[in-house]
Amino acid sequence: MKLLLENWRKYLSEQPREIGSFAKGGQRQQEINNYYERWKENLQDTGEKFGAYSIMSHDAGDGIVYFLIDPGGLPKLYLFLDGKNHTVDPVMKAEDSRDIYTSEFYKHLMKKHGFISSGTEQSPDSRKVWDRFDSDDTVSVELVGNQKRASLK
Repeated sequence: MKLLLENWRKYLSEQPREIGSFAKGGQRQQEINNYYERWKENLQDTGEKFGAYSIMSHDAGDGIVYFLIDPGGLPKLYLFLDGKNHTVDPVMKAEDSRDIYTSEFYKHLMKKHGFISSGTEQSPDSRKVWDRFDSDDTVSVELVGNQKRASLK
């Protein structure tokens, strides 16, 4: 019986796991606020706008931290662009920010950095964004290792 359970545990650990969203509802805004508090001392205003939002960033050495700040001064999107592969990991958007299209912000980052890469494990929402790029005439997507890499055409 013990051997059966050990084999079952190994089987389960080999299965792809579903990555859920980090937080839901009001928790999501709170998580973005927590990230903002962690980084705010080092953030620089890029002078760029994304719609009505100001773009703030910080080069953290191992990647670049991005925030979209609404006109009232609240952070509404957090994104970490990791290392030389420009891997988006993680990204979190406040639920009341329906006017922020994550795919369009990704395109802004593609223009700025040349390309971005998907994380190796993604939430269902992130997978939808990357799946949309496969049929987007303005984006080129290629598989590099176990990550998708996207750039503007």
